[in-house]
Amino acid sequence: PEAWQITLGDPSVPLAIIDTGIDLDHPDLLSKLWINPDEIPANHVDDDHNGYVDDVYGYDFINEDADPEDDHGHGTHVAGTAAAATDNGLGVAGMAPANPVMTLKVLGSGGEGSYADLIEAMDYALAEGVNFFDTAELYSIPAKAETYGRTEEIIGNWFEARKNRDKVILASKIAGPGEGWVDHIRDGKTRFTREHIEAALNASLQRLKTDYIDLYQLHWPERKTNFFGPLGYFPEVDSYTPMEEILEVLATQVKAGKIRYIGLSNETPWGVMRFLSNAEKLDLPSIVSGKNPYNLLNRSYEVGLAEMSWR
Repeated sequence: PEAWQITLGDPSVPLAIIDTGIDLDHPDLLSKLWINPDEIPANHVDDDHNGYVDDVYGYDFINEDADPEDDHGHGTHVAGTAAAATDNGLGVAGMAPANPVMTLKVLGSGGEGSYADLIEAMDYALAEGVNFFDTAELYSIPAKAETYGRTEEIIGNWFEARKNRDKVILASKIAGPGEGWVDHIRDGKTRFTREHIEAALNASLQRLKTDYIDLYQLHWPERKTNFFGPLGYFPEVDSYTPMEEILEVLATQVKAGKIRYIGLSNETPWGVMRFLSNAEKLDLPSIVSGKNPYNLLNRSYEVGLAEMSWR
């Protein structure tokens, strides 16, 4: 909200959603779709001579056509968080509602994709003015030991091959605990302690082949709470790293120059407020972003986080 006092974004700068595609008929995204100004729809001609025919909204690199419709849902969720329309009486507001979203489909309904498609999509995005790239140590999805960190590796190889790190604003995330789901990441018991944050961050930097990450996020809460879809809260006895300690560790990494800003992902209103209040109380770098699920089947963001986003 404070940032919105300065700007709502830039309509001339598209946000590329390199993911499973986007629901091109979503009511909160319909008016936010990037439109290639140099391409004439459905004339079967590469009007802008960029190598892609009829790429009006972006491109489907899996099926090699100009219909990047989402058949999974994740890409639509990411697009809504990034740039959902405001003041339309629908849904929520995206973080940068003035920016259009470019649809670059590189993953199928089961999460399948190829290295070549990802590289091609990133080249396409950067050529069209996109310079913010968001990833995570967890990716690619679905989470598996054999693909852990693969997306960061792909981006790192792209940086190395293209020599373009200075042209990109880079975001990544540390995974939270997930025994039985992400046992391949620090035995499924990852914590947001100094030891775990330093290990995860240094590994991400190595895979990304860079010495800093612009925005470093906590992918989901360490404590036992409701995220990834479930509603309601059922208190359990659990132990989690104090938020003050987490903020202090992240502040150390900011001071060291390894990260520039910190953010949250899949966090609850209580968690967001605690992080914000502790950062203010301790005079530490505060949270600058939040990334939560939002789509036609999951509108929980509208309950508490929507008001927080505005205020």
